[in-house]
Amino acid sequence: MKKKLLSLALVLALLFGLCGTALAAAPQTRAQPEPIILIPGYTAVQLFEHPVSEDRALVWSLDFSAVGNEILKELPGLLTGAVLYPLTSKVLTQAFARAAERVLGGFTVGADGKPLHDVGPFPGTAAQYSLEWLRANHPELLHLKAFYENFEAEVPADRIFIFQYDWRNPSVQTAKRLRAFIKEVKAVTGAEKVRLFGSSYGGQVCGAYLYDYAKDLDVRKVVLEFPAFGGSSAIADLLLGKEVLIQVETLTRFIQSYVGTEIELDSLTKWIPTKPLGGLLRDLLLAGFLSVVKTWGSLWDLLPADQYDATKAAVLAPGEHYAWETASDRLHHEIMPRTGETLRNAQKKYGIAVRVVANSGSPHLLGDYGINSDGLLDVRYTTGAQTLPLGEHGIAQSGAVCANPAHSHLSPGQDIDASAAWLPENTWFVQGQYHGASYKDPYALALETELVLCDDLNTVRDDPDYPQFGACRQPSENIAFAADLAAGTVQVENLSELYDLQVLSITVPGLFLPTKAVPSQKIAPGASVAIAIGGTHTLQAGAYVPVTVRYLQYTEGVPVPKSKVFDLTA
Repeated sequence: MKKKLLSLALVLALLFGLCGTALAAAPQTRAQPEPIILIPGYTAVQLFEHPVSEDRALVWSLDFSAVGNEILKELPGLLTGAVLYPLTSKVLTQAFARAAERVLGGFTVGADGKPLHDVGPFPGTAAQYSLEWLRANHPELLHLKAFYENFEAEVPADRIFIFQYDWRNPSVQTAKRLRAFIKEVKAVTGAEKVRLFGSSYGGQVCGAYLYDYAKDLDVRKVVLEFPAFGGSSAIADLLLGKEVLIQVETLTRFIQSYVGTEIELDSLTKWIPTKPLGGLLRDLLLAGFLSVVKTWGSLWDLLPADQYDATKAAVLAPGEHYAWETASDRLHHEIMPRTGETLRNAQKKYGIAVRVVANSGSPHLLGDYGINSDGLLDVRYTTGAQTLPLGEHGIAQSGAVCANPAHSHLSPGQDIDASAAWLPENTWFVQGQYHGASYKDPYALALETELVLCDDLNTVRDDPDYPQFGACRQPSENIAFAADLAAGTVQVENLSELYDLQVLSITVPGLFLPTKAVPSQKIAPGASVAIAIGGTHTLQAGAYVPVTVRYLQYTEGVPVPKSKVFDLTA
């Protein structure tokens, strides 16, 4: 858990079966499945000092013990500054900057685009990046474990590859490296085509790849989970030094989701002074990280296209230029504005199946509460869909991309119009899921595994188990809710793996629910209960209906009152 919490802290700081036909007399054979290449997200790939040497030393990984050691050296100054902030903000920021420089200084990239220090990813060919080889020789380099373990049900380990790349480079440059890697994988495996699974920033790399190289016809399918196609609005705010407002409730749920715990954290976070802490965090980021991270083209690629030029002009000094500018300018001025066209062309023109899974329903951890996001990435930038601010409902289906009136692409909360998404028929949303935590969610994990392996799940209407708008089913979500208002029934499921729960009431505006309809018995972990709601109602067909479920969760045997609102359309 310690490693995952430290990983979360860094993310916040950087913001962000194919069968062959057998002859009758010959033994039956099975065709080799197509290779799968996993492209991990931002900062997920480990970096080494002197990477091509046998004496290489690990200098960047998801174990941030080095960061902790350097911070401990500056602890007196940090504690003094924190207690008296903002009166001693200079003491605090200087102490943090010294610690950050010792940790991050070696990752600076020069104006010519070359690292100032001999630091890079583990070197090797495609054969050395296979799951089989890495597992036997360098298991510390493996990423997206939950997914490749699921993929192994259909694809052997020697045909699953984890792409190792230098995430400091611009995504256009990494896409070119990915192109070469795909051709290496094809040569090693003898496959005609491969399948890509891109996560977060890895999704942006896949988008750049499709823009430049879809015509190679080397890829059969691309599955993208919460892809950073359009960046994040929070990155510009941080680079520009705007006021940061920490969303404590969101942070609490994010930590629970990310580390997969049901431990209640509200008591630990409710006293956090959000405004002073937000200012402190902003100052630390600018003092400790900006001088290094502004040399990384990848970070600039995480800016939205409509905020890129202004942010660059404000942050870079006059005449201060880097080699990443050419690639990043091209990404923002040419590639990002054509994302929808790129994805649709990949499917229609080049026969590449593209599938997108995005998360929704949460405010940014830092910044504007009203932006519909997964905590880090705006929904509109991961999907192209139109969204309303959080808490607002009643968006109309525009038909901007899918104009078929028979296809419903509105979210149950009527706050997302997926008919305007880049791929309305091939984009799935998981409400309540946070960025990077899908491997902890059995629903998202199963959906994304099916999309990679199964060629029958092509549109959002192909499988009722995976509708266009699904919901996170992590244990920390406590309960799941489903309703058939026309039939007058609802179902409440206990998602907890540890605690019983008891439903107290279900409130549906415009519908009278008899008290006796709510069962009094406890619901065991993993169990569910069906409730006949009956009664009279004045619900208008097609109207947005917020359903409030009040319940008790028996945490360590103690009943804790809770409530949750579920979005429905009548």
